[in-house]
Amino acid sequence: MGKFNSLFQPLEVRRCTIPNRIVMTPMGTNFAENTGEMSFLHIDYYEQRAQGGAGLIIVENACVDYPAGSNGTTQLRLDLDSYIPRMFKLTETIHKHDTKIAVQLNHAGASAVAERINMQPVSASNLPNKKGGATPNVIKLRNDGFEGNTKNVLLFFLWKI
Repeated sequence: MGKFNSLFQPLEVRRCTIPNRIVMTPMGTNFAENTGEMSFLHIDYYEQRAQGGAGLIIVENACVDYPAGSNGTTQLRLDLDSYIPRMFKLTETIHKHDTKIAVQLNHAGASAVAERINMQPVSASNLPNKKGGATPNVIKLRNDGFEGNTKNVLLFFLWKI
Protein backbone atom coordinates (compact mmCIF):
# COMPACT_ATOMS: atom_id res chain seq x y z
CA MET A 1 0.00 0.00 0.00
CA GLY A 2 2.75 2.46 0.85
CA LYS A 3 1.53 6.01 0.49
CA PHE A 4 -2.15 4.96 0.28
CA ASN A 5 -2.33 3.40 3.77
CA SER A 6 -5.05 5.79 4.92
CA LEU A 7 -7.31 5.35 1.86
CA PHE A 8 -9.50 2.77 3.59
CA GLN A 9 -9.32 4.36 7.05
CA PRO A 10 -12.28 6.30 8.47
CA LEU A 11 -12.22 10.09 8.34
CA GLU A 12 -13.83 12.17 11.10
CA VAL A 13 -15.33 15.47 9.92
CA ARG A 14 -16.88 17.18 12.93
CA ARG A 15 -19.63 14.80 14.09
CA CYS A 16 -19.64 12.76 10.87
CA THR A 17 -17.47 9.68 10.38
CA ILE A 18 -16.88 8.84 6.73
CA PRO A 19 -16.02 5.12 6.61
CA ASN A 20 -13.16 5.58 4.12
CA ARG A 21 -11.63 8.29 1.94
CA ILE A 22 -13.14 7.18 -1.34
CA VAL A 23 -15.34 10.02 -2.55
CA MET A 24 -17.58 10.02 -5.60
CA THR A 25 -17.60 13.59 -6.83
CA PRO A 26 -20.72 15.07 -8.44
CA MET A 27 -21.23 14.11 -12.08
CA GLY A 28 -24.28 14.94 -14.18
CA THR A 29 -26.24 11.86 -15.18
CA ASN A 30 -29.24 13.39 -16.96
CA PHE A 31 -31.39 10.84 -15.10
CA ALA A 32 -33.81 13.38 -13.59
CA GLU A 33 -37.48 13.20 -14.47
CA ASN A 34 -38.77 15.93 -16.81
CA THR A 35 -40.04 17.69 -13.69
CA GLY A 36 -36.57 17.72 -12.11
CA GLU A 37 -37.51 15.06 -9.58
CA MET A 38 -34.97 12.39 -8.70
CA SER A 39 -35.77 9.24 -10.65
CA PHE A 40 -35.58 5.67 -9.45
CA LEU A 41 -32.82 5.23 -12.04
CA HIS A 42 -30.87 7.82 -10.01
CA ILE A 43 -31.44 5.92 -6.80
CA ASP A 44 -30.25 2.66 -8.37
CA TYR A 45 -27.22 4.43 -9.89
CA TYR A 46 -26.08 5.93 -6.60
CA GLU A 47 -26.84 2.76 -4.64
CA GLN A 48 -24.51 0.80 -6.93
CA ARG A 49 -21.72 3.25 -6.07
CA ALA A 50 -22.43 2.86 -2.36
CA GLN A 51 -22.36 -0.94 -2.73
CA GLY A 52 -19.01 -0.55 -4.50
CA GLY A 53 -17.51 0.94 -1.37
CA ALA A 54 -17.59 4.73 -1.73
CA GLY A 55 -17.33 6.37 1.69
CA LEU A 56 -18.97 9.59 0.54
CA ILE A 57 -21.18 10.25 -2.48
CA ILE A 58 -21.79 13.81 -3.59
CA VAL A 59 -24.96 13.89 -5.68
CA GLU A 60 -24.85 15.83 -8.93
CA ASN A 61 -25.82 19.49 -9.03
CA ALA A 62 -29.38 20.26 -8.05
CA CYS A 63 -31.13 23.47 -9.04
CA VAL A 64 -32.25 25.60 -6.10
CA ASP A 65 -34.17 28.26 -8.08
CA TYR A 66 -36.17 27.13 -11.09
CA PRO A 67 -36.25 28.26 -13.85
CA ALA A 68 -33.77 31.12 -13.32
CA GLY A 69 -31.10 28.89 -11.75
CA SER A 70 -31.50 25.91 -14.06
CA ASN A 71 -28.67 24.76 -16.30
CA GLY A 72 -30.38 21.90 -18.08
CA THR A 73 -33.63 20.19 -18.90
CA THR A 74 -32.73 17.01 -17.00
CA GLN A 75 -31.16 18.67 -13.97
CA LEU A 76 -32.28 17.69 -10.49
CA ARG A 77 -34.35 20.27 -8.65
CA LEU A 78 -34.51 21.04 -4.95
CA ASP A 79 -36.32 24.34 -5.07
CA LEU A 80 -39.63 22.96 -3.75
CA ASP A 81 -40.45 20.77 -0.77
CA SER A 82 -42.11 18.29 -3.14
CA TYR A 83 -38.64 17.16 -4.28
CA ILE A 84 -37.49 16.19 -0.80
CA PRO A 85 -39.24 12.77 -0.48
CA ARG A 86 -37.20 11.13 -3.26
CA MET A 87 -34.02 12.76 -1.97
CA PHE A 88 -34.90 11.37 1.44
CA LYS A 89 -35.39 7.91 -0.11
CA LEU A 90 -31.98 8.21 -1.77
CA THR A 91 -30.39 9.24 1.52
CA GLU A 92 -31.92 6.30 3.39
CA THR A 93 -30.90 3.88 0.60
CA ILE A 94 -27.30 5.09 0.62
CA HIS A 95 -27.07 5.04 4.43
CA LYS A 96 -27.99 1.31 4.39
CA HIS A 97 -24.52 0.74 2.92
CA ASP A 98 -22.75 2.85 5.59
CA THR A 99 -22.03 5.50 2.96
CA LYS A 100 -22.41 9.22 3.64
CA ILE A 101 -24.15 11.47 1.15
CA ALA A 102 -24.15 15.15 0.23
CA VAL A 103 -25.53 17.14 -2.69
CA GLN A 104 -24.05 19.84 -4.87
CA LEU A 105 -26.49 22.76 -4.70
CA ASN A 106 -26.45 24.82 -7.87
CA HIS A 107 -27.69 28.08 -9.28
CA ALA A 108 -26.58 28.43 -12.90
CA GLY A 109 -26.39 32.22 -12.61
CA ALA A 110 -24.87 33.87 -15.65
CA SER A 111 -24.25 30.39 -17.15
CA ALA A 112 -27.98 29.84 -17.63
CA VAL A 113 -29.04 29.88 -21.26
CA ALA A 114 -31.84 32.41 -21.79
CA GLU A 115 -33.42 30.35 -24.59
CA ARG A 116 -33.58 27.29 -22.35
CA ILE A 117 -35.03 28.99 -19.26
CA ASN A 118 -37.23 31.42 -21.23
CA MET A 119 -36.02 34.43 -19.27
CA GLN A 120 -33.01 36.65 -18.74
CA PRO A 121 -30.39 34.87 -16.60
CA VAL A 122 -29.86 36.22 -13.09
CA SER A 123 -26.58 36.32 -11.17
CA ALA A 124 -24.76 37.98 -8.28
CA SER A 125 -23.51 40.61 -10.75
CA ASN A 126 -24.42 41.87 -14.19
CA LEU A 127 -21.27 40.44 -15.76
CA PRO A 128 -21.75 37.85 -18.52
CA ASN A 129 -20.37 34.36 -17.90
CA LYS A 130 -18.34 34.47 -21.09
CA LYS A 131 -17.56 36.80 -23.95
CA GLY A 132 -20.73 37.25 -25.97
CA GLY A 133 -22.86 35.72 -23.21
CA ALA A 134 -26.12 37.24 -22.02
CA THR A 135 -25.87 40.06 -19.48
CA PRO A 136 -27.65 38.72 -16.40
CA ASN A 137 -30.00 40.67 -14.17
CA VAL A 138 -28.67 41.09 -10.63
CA ILE A 139 -30.38 38.61 -8.27
CA LYS A 140 -32.33 39.99 -5.33
CA LEU A 141 -31.91 38.17 -2.02
CA ARG A 142 -34.47 38.05 0.75
CA ASN A 143 -33.72 39.59 4.14
CA ASP A 144 -32.39 36.28 5.48
CA GLY A 145 -29.81 36.07 2.68
CA PHE A 146 -31.42 33.08 0.97
CA GLU A 147 -33.19 33.14 -2.37
CA GLY A 148 -36.23 30.93 -2.89
CA ASN A 149 -36.42 27.69 -0.88
CA THR A 150 -32.64 27.21 -0.62
CA LYS A 151 -32.63 27.61 3.16
CA ASN A 152 -35.02 24.66 3.63
CA VAL A 153 -32.89 22.45 1.40
CA LEU A 154 -29.69 23.35 3.24
CA LEU A 155 -31.25 22.71 6.62
CA PHE A 156 -32.65 19.34 5.49
CA PHE A 157 -29.28 18.07 4.29
CA LEU A 158 -27.37 19.40 7.27
CA TRP A 159 -29.82 17.54 9.48
CA LYS A 160 -29.49 14.29 7.50
CA ILE A 161 -25.67 14.21 7.66
